Amino acid sequence: MKLIQNSLKLTGIMLLVFGISACKKRDILPEDRPISPSTGTVAELTLDSIYLYSLQTYLWNEALPSYSEFNPRKYIGAGNDFGNFKQELFDISQMKKNPVTGTAYEQPLFAAVPKYSFIQEGNTYGSVVAAIALGAKGNDLGFEATSMGGSVYISAVNPGSAADLAGLLRGFRLTEVNGQQASPAMAEQALKESQVSIAYERPDGSKGAAIVVRGAYKSHGLLKSQVLNKEGRKFAYLSLAKFERLDDVKSELDQAFLKFSAEQPTDMIVDLRYNGGGYVETAEYLANLMAPSSLNGKVMYAKHFNTLLQQGKGTILKRQLYFDEHGNPAYIKGRRATMADVDFSITGNTSNFSKQGGMESLKNIYFIVSNRTASASELLINSFKPYVNLKLVGSRTYGKPVGFFGININRYTLYLSNFLIRNAANEGEYYTGFLPDLVAADDVGHDFGDPEEECLKGVFAEIYGPPKVNARTQQKMSVTENTNKIAPDPIMDKGFRGMITSRLKLKK
Repeated sequence: MKLIQNSLKLTGIMLLVFGISACKKRDILPEDRPISPSTGTVAELTLDSIYLYSLQTYLWNEALPSYSEFNPRKYIGAGNDFGNFKQELFDISQMKKNPVTGTAYEQPLFAAVPKYSFIQEGNTYGSVVAAIALGAKGNDLGFEATSMGGSVYISAVNPGSAADLAGLLRGFRLTEVNGQQASPAMAEQALKESQVSIAYERPDGSKGAAIVVRGAYKSHGLLKSQVLNKEGRKFAYLSLAKFERLDDVKSELDQAFLKFSAEQPTDMIVDLRYNGGGYVETAEYLANLMAPSSLNGKVMYAKHFNTLLQQGKGTILKRQLYFDEHGNPAYIKGRRATMADVDFSITGNTSNFSKQGGMESLKNIYFIVSNRTASASELLINSFKPYVNLKLVGSRTYGKPVGFFGININRYTLYLSNFLIRNAANEGEYYTGFLPDLVAADDVGHDFGDPEEECLKGVFAEIYGPPKVNARTQQKMSVTENTNKIAPDPIMDKGFRGMITSRLKLKK
C-alpha cells in the first residue's frame, strides 16, 4: 500500500483547488490530546479526517471518545473504502443519546444509515453547499407515483417536465404501464426508464393515455399556487416540493405572492407534505413573504452550533476554503478566508423577520404535512409558532431540527449535523417530528389544491364544520374515504430531507 505522500503527487492539484487534505491531529487539536499518525494511505487518512472533523464540528461532538479509543483506522479492510467511510460515520452518529427517547439522536430509519448525517462522493465549496439531490434542472420523466389500496396513482408532477407537457396530473390512477396492468413494481421499473407508455383514469372517471419521454427541464419546486374562495373567505394555497436555491425560485414565489396580495386572503394553506427541505435562505424568504410587517425585527430562528465552534476554536476548518453565497472566494487582509473565519456565534446566526411583498392580510396559517415534511420545512413551521394562529394538517412530520454545511475530504463531501435550529421561544428539539392538529390522509386521488382533497377538506371542516350530505352521497363518500385513508406508499421515494445553509457569515 502506498503512503499518502506518494498519493498526493496524483491528487495535489485537486487538493489545492478545494483547499483540503487529510489532516493530522497535531495540526488541529490542543497539545494535550493524543496525536494521530502522520502517514498512511489515502483511505486511512480519510477515516482519520472524518473523525477529526466530527470531533470539532459535529453538533454532539462532546460524545466522541479520544482518537486512540475510537481508532478510526479499524474500519480498514471491512469492505470497500466508501462503505468503510459510511460505517465510521454511522458509528459516530449513534454515540449521543436523546435523554427523552433513550435512543440516539440520529437513530436510523434504515439499517446503518444515520437519520441526518451522510457522506457522498464529489466536492463542494465549503460555505456554499452542493445541491445534493436538489437543483433547478431535472432530467427524468417528471412525475412521482404512489401505491394505495393496490392501485397506482400519480402523486406529483413537476411543472415543465415531460409528464406535465403530456397533461398528467396528481390524482390520475394508472391502469396500464407499457401495455400491461399497472402494479407498484411495474411503476417503479418504469420510472427508471427513458420512456414509458401509460393509460390512466382521471378522478372524474374519464380515461386517457400518454407516452412520456425522459427529458431535461427546469424544476424549481413550486407545484401549485392559487386562491380558493370558500363561503366568502379567501384562502391562499401554495404547494412546494422543495426549497431550491433562492436565486432559482425567487421570481416564481414573487409572482405567486403578487397574486395573493391582490386578493388579500385572511388564511393561507402551505402544502409541504412532500417537502423534505432544502435551502434555509429560501424558507426564510418565504416566511418573510407570508409574515405581516408587525413581525419586522422579531426573531425568526437562530442556528446553534456546538460550543467549540461558538467559541471560535474550530481550527480544523482552516483547511476548508470559504466561498460566499454566490460561490466567490473571500479575502481577509490579503489572504484567502477559510471556514475557520466564520462567525459561529448564536448572535451572528440569528435571523429576524424582514417583510417582503405586499400581503398583509394573513391571520391564520395551515400547513399540510406528512412524514416526508422535514428540515427547512419544519424550520418554516417552527418560526411562525410563537407569533401566529397556526395549525398542522396531515400526519406526523419527519423530525429534523438540524442542518449542515459541506466539508470536503479528499474526493468526498461530509455532511455532519452541524447546527440546531431554535425559534424565538427557544423551541427546536422536535427530533420525533411535529404532531398534526388535524389528522388527515394524503389523498393522492385528488390534485393539489382540490377542495375535495382530504387535507383541504380537513381545513374547511375545522372552520365550517363537517359538510352536510344526503344518504346517497354519504354512501359514496364512505367508499372513497376507506380507500383514501390507506396510507400511501411512495414509489421510489428519492426526496431530499435536509437543511442547507449557504450563507455563513465571516467574523467582523
